Amino acid sequence: MSIRSFPAQETFRFLRKWLPPPPRRVLEVGCGSGIVAAMLASEGYSVEAIDSGLTVGSDATHTGVCFTSATWPNYAPSRPSTIIFVRTLHHISDIDIGLAHCVKNLPSDGTVLVEDFAF
Repeated sequence: MSIRSFPAQETFRFLRKWLPPPPRRVLEVGCGSGIVAAMLASEGYSVEAIDSGLTVGSDATHTGVCFTSATWPNYAPSRPSTIIFVRTLHHISDIDIGLAHCVKNLPSDGTVLVEDFAF
């Protein structure tokens, strides 16, 4: 494991502890390089991943992950059962609106998982 992948490995352990088992539809908000989304897809999750920094020709590609250039909450996901924020929730300008959008787009037994730092 490289020093660059260490945070992703720790995040993946956290997510696996709380995620319902695959197959489930997961939306990652603010996926960055896509490494966490790719790890989840390799475990059998159907992953939709958004990030405002994605561009056509981006190297964020992985079988089992649908990457989209978008911002939250200005995005309508494809019926996820879980929405995850990996060190990204603090970037949402109005967190209450961002979380309300999660509730609107999840089933009644849906899950929101947040890995972030205090601010």
